[in-house]
Amino acid sequence: SLDGRTVVAIAAGGYHSLALTSDGTITAWGYGDTGATNVPADLAGRTVTAIAAGAYNSFAVTADGQLTGWGYSPYGGSTPPDSLAGRTVTAVAAGLYQTLALTSDGKVTAWGGDPSTGEGVVPASLDDKVVVAVTAGYNDSFALTSDGKVVGWGEDGQGQTSLPEGLDADTVTAVSAGESHVVAIVRTLLPDAAPVVTGTPRVGSPLTATSSPYNATPDSVSYRWRAGGSDVGADQATYTPGPADLGKAITVTVTATKQGYASAPAVSAASGAVATGRLDVSGSVSVQGTPVVGQTLTTASTLETTPSATLTGQWLRDGSPVDGATATTYTPTNADAGATVSYRVTAHRDGYVDEQVDSDPVGPVEGGVIATTTPTIAGTAVVGSPLSASVTGFEPADADVALEWRRGSDVVGSGSTYTPGAADVGQHLTVTASFSRDHFDPATSSTTTDAVARAAFSTGPDAAVVGTAKVGQVLTATEGTVDPSPDAYGYRWFADGTAIPGAGSRTLRLTAAEQDRAVTVEVTATKVGYGPVSDLSEPTGPVASSAAPTVRLRAATHAVRRGRSTTLSWTVDGATRVTASGGWAGARPAHGTLTVRPTRLGTTTYVLEATNDNGTTTARAGVTVRREAQRLRVAAGGGLRLRGRRVTVRAAGLDGHEAYAVRISGTLVGTGHATRDGRVDRSVTIPTGTHEGRATVSVTGSERDRTGTATVRVVANRPLGMRLARHRVRASDDQRVTVTGLAAGERLTVTYQGRRLSPRGAHAGPRGGWTRSFDVDVSWGTKTVTATGQYAGRTARRTFEVVQRCPSGVPRCR
Repeated sequence: SLDGRTVVAIAAGGYHSLALTSDGTITAWGYGDTGATNVPADLAGRTVTAIAAGAYNSFAVTADGQLTGWGYSPYGGSTPPDSLAGRTVTAVAAGLYQTLALTSDGKVTAWGGDPSTGEGVVPASLDDKVVVAVTAGYNDSFALTSDGKVVGWGEDGQGQTSLPEGLDADTVTAVSAGESHVVAIVRTLLPDAAPVVTGTPRVGSPLTATSSPYNATPDSVSYRWRAGGSDVGADQATYTPGPADLGKAITVTVTATKQGYASAPAVSAASGAVATGRLDVSGSVSVQGTPVVGQTLTTASTLETTPSATLTGQWLRDGSPVDGATATTYTPTNADAGATVSYRVTAHRDGYVDEQVDSDPVGPVEGGVIATTTPTIAGTAVVGSPLSASVTGFEPADADVALEWRRGSDVVGSGSTYTPGAADVGQHLTVTASFSRDHFDPATSSTTTDAVARAAFSTGPDAAVVGTAKVGQVLTATEGTVDPSPDAYGYRWFADGTAIPGAGSRTLRLTAAEQDRAVTVEVTATKVGYGPVSDLSEPTGPVASSAAPTVRLRAATHAVRRGRSTTLSWTVDGATRVTASGGWAGARPAHGTLTVRPTRLGTTTYVLEATNDNGTTTARAGVTVRREAQRLRVAAGGGLRLRGRRVTVRAAGLDGHEAYAVRISGTLVGTGHATRDGRVDRSVTIPTGTHEGRATVSVTGSERDRTGTATVRVVANRPLGMRLARHRVRASDDQRVTVTGLAAGERLTVTYQGRRLSPRGAHAGPRGGWTRSFDVDVSWGTKTVTATGQYAGRTARRTFEVVQRCPSGVPRCR
């Protein structure tokens, strides 16, 4: 009904609302059992200027200053008192049961309300006051006087009539009471914006507080400065930070006051952290004296600072401080040679940045003294043996060192090493170290070796005779490996220990004079600077007069499996006797073949010797025997095996102590040797990468075809799967559980609420599943089904709800 109408006032009561429209009429709505929404008929045609709504009643003030009330009030609060007759009412306020009326003479009339609380009685403190507004709470009332004061009376259970401290000194412009609280608007002196701190936050640099205009001209303005949140005791418009303020942010609180206004302190934004101040330094620093090691330098300073600061000095070497050198004089040492020297003055004052002034550097410093040490020679003074010279411990350690070797007055070498030669035999060698470094005086030191001795060959000749000891044949002397390599070799040949005339070369052609005699050769190695060294060879056999027999022996197959045979064939020329030995024995014809069957593993050598008057010739043929193929008997135990766990592998059929290897699905998992009776009993680990299902376990001996296999069933240790037929089952009905992820034939245990469902010895089907239906019993609630596989960790768990069965005749129930 309010659509299209202009509402000029509203009022809300306990359970109803009122609206006053521009035509001066009232619309009421809400809970009407108390009559608070029944607008009286006698208001028809009258212009209403003000309205009020109590807990259970309503009020209207008409343009002629009359008050009308309606609704429920146990203490008569809905009926205006007779004392209002003839008076002009300008405002009305309604509470729980009490009512207040403000008349045009600025007086308050109160009625209704619980007599025990006193809210229906106007306090005497208002007798000499002019009231400009009234408001009513639950069991309390309030009046605003023309001097901006608030007077409250009635119930004070929540402190609502006890005015806040300071409110009586302020100018209140409006007041409104709720059920147990009161709100007042106070006229307050406020700035247009927060004050601003200008200036650089630095020790010794002034900061200034600038405040913005206020909503009224203040009578006075005061300041309070803080550093890091703590009062610094400054109350002027400017503040200069000191050392105690370093690193702290600065704020200022500006408080303006004016008669009749509340004061609202305004706080500026925090400045940046106070930085160190800067000193003003004038003057200079200088160094006098000659920069030479051992000669004193002196400094002079004319520095002054504003504000005053403490001045300290420090000598510098190439710009870096010299430890402990803070006096005004300084004597350069070896450590300063080659460096420049200067003097630094540092100005210090708490809260300010240290300022440093350096003199111009002098130098570089000259005249450093090198502390030398004597060279050390390592090695033996022998021809061909290197000598090594070194120098350590000299100061300064970075001085340059040059080494020179002399034999008498002759320079024979330079550097850290020298190898004596033949010319040095019997001479003493001297090594001299020359020290030098920029800005240091040069120095030398030297040391001398023992007389140089001749060298000895580290490896002498190993004389031997090569060739056939037979008349007309040429024998050759071999020297072996001689170290170091000689300059020359000398040779002497002997027959039965007697020197052969004219035989001084490396070769000797045998003549009849040497027949039946043993021949030796002496080899002598010579080298400049080395002592000669000789060796006599082993003697040859007696020199024969003609060639020995020739023999050819071969095996048709050089490698056979155990139990197999091969054929030997041979041919002998020029022999008077042929004899077999080694893998065979006895006399043999000059030509022939023979089938042999060696049984010993490894290589069997067959030897054939052919002899005549001039000597014996020997031939050899080797036949290697390998083990025969063998099918091994392998067992790896039955049942299910967990990947990554151990399994015992047993095998039989190997030779005693034969090497073997164990593999699972092609992966090597173990090696070893069989027992004396050819058995294997070995615990191995199933590789974690083995595929689930049947895995092949193989044992292989020393030959690839000596092998056997077995199978194991492998499963990975991972959680099982579980499905329940229903998530909610009525009491006493059946539920069905299906477990998946098992290995075929894997043993499992299934429980329901801790009670075993699966029979003992239950196992998965060929596809790794297991299903069972069971009675859920009559108890309601959440139930748990748990499945555990053959190994710990292979588990699954599901829950479901058992719910109440519906009673007979109840169409739907939980």
